Amino acid sequence: MKYSQNPLLRWGAFATLGLAQIASADSTLPGEDSSMAILPGQGFNTIRRDTLGHCVQLGDYHTQSGQETGQIAEYLIREVKSETDMREQFGLSATVTLMAYIYGNPTGRANFVFGSRITTQNRYLLVKTRVGQQLELASRYTYDPEVLRFIRETDSDEDAFVNQCGNEFVSGRRRGVEFYALIEFATLTHEQTARFDAAAAGSYNGWRGVLNANYDLSRFQGIAETRVHMLQLGGLRPFPQVEDLEEFARNYSSLVDLSQDGPVTLELNAKVFGGVFPLQSKLKFNKMRDREATVRDLALNREKVTTLRADIAHIRANLAFYQYDRKVHTFDEWLRQLQYFSDANDDISRDCLRGEWEKCTIPPTHKMPTIVLPVRKTI
Repeated sequence: MKYSQNPLLRWGAFATLGLAQIASADSTLPGEDSSMAILPGQGFNTIRRDTLGHCVQLGDYHTQSGQETGQIAEYLIREVKSETDMREQFGLSATVTLMAYIYGNPTGRANFVFGSRITTQNRYLLVKTRVGQQLELASRYTYDPEVLRFIRETDSDEDAFVNQCGNEFVSGRRRGVEFYALIEFATLTHEQTARFDAAAAGSYNGWRGVLNANYDLSRFQGIAETRVHMLQLGGLRPFPQVEDLEEFARNYSSLVDLSQDGPVTLELNAKVFGGVFPLQSKLKFNKMRDREATVRDLALNREKVTTLRADIAHIRANLAFYQYDRKVHTFDEWLRQLQYFSDANDDISRDCLRGEWEKCTIPPTHKMPTIVLPVRKTI
């Protein structure tokens, strides 16, 4: 691996960052399932996924609560309605999954999201369990003196700074073990969907103690045929394979017990450079915000196309359960339109991810095809 001769980049090599979040005041980067580890204080470009120099100096770490770091076990249960819902629950930005799709190298969480093939015609529950430590945050962050000189010499030029330091840097970390269970309900009939929706209406979507898990899951027993897909991050032993909801609920406590050892870096906390001391620079990162908004829209377009294709495939395989009219519901034509739109969307996305900003723009004519899917029969 070759390091840049630029003094600002001696602290870190250019590398491809596997997973990161779109810029915000604070954002979260998934940890150990990234294709390239990044270190506390290291900067990165949230669009291009370049990891860059250590342009800030961090103070000592402290826990989020100020108390000693201790282990906590908690879980979250919520309904998932789309690929967008899935990747948000996995802490992935739309840009991250777009890059994994374009370059064909999904890892960890992204691979699990893609492999789930969410369709709006079935119903899904995501159970996420975390056995982890408190979030540790740097007590302070200051620009490296050499970086401050560079900012002044370039008159706070945004592109020059982003090329050297990125637009965010790592300021915190959390270690632990996580596992995810996506429970898919094959809700073919109107009655099954109604029963699921009634049960899901009372779902608790925040983090809570694991003792409540079996009770929450019991509301969904017997609604429809289920399949459970699982992902483990960290831990010393693999979790057992679970085939359906009943078996999963029965084994849930033992699954949590398996999560006590073998911690990994679950997530990294990231900050924009605007909060770094001293606040002497005029860096606003307006260009990056505009570019990220464009890439985010392109990424959401890709997710909508993926979901529509999955919906069409599901409906075509189960036409007896739908109010289908071959004159109105032109599946082949819809797929042709989606392919045309998807190809154009991918071309613009590649220009953006390559940093060809003059081509990174969505023309007014680039619109999602209008598709009205057949509705499910009520009897």
